[in-house]
Amino acid sequence: MNSSKPQTGTQAPTLTIHVDRFQPFQSRVGLDTVVRLRFEYDAALVSRLKALLAVYQVGTEHRTVGGWLPKHGVWFVELSVWPIVRDELHLLGHRILEPKL
Repeated sequence: MNSSKPQTGTQAPTLTIHVDRFQPFQSRVGLDTVVRLRFEYDAALVSRLKALLAVYQVGTEHRTVGGWLPKHGVWFVELSVWPIVRDELHLLGHRILEPKL
């Protein structure tokens, strides 16, 4: 069996995650922005995203490094941890569509 080919059923489906910057927090308007993530709901992706954010929360200056914003219907990630979170999402096989941040 050729091990270089992915085996059917062994990988999570690839999702496209649309990324841009915005600032949903009134107290920070004009100071900085966060990364907005928009994607079709997938329980496995949400679970993994929550776990990643919990891990990268340690040692940051932010009260939280990301999460769900129900008012906006999107996830957000602080810019300080976005490169690591983005790399992890790529490793999981997801496609990230983002303008140059």
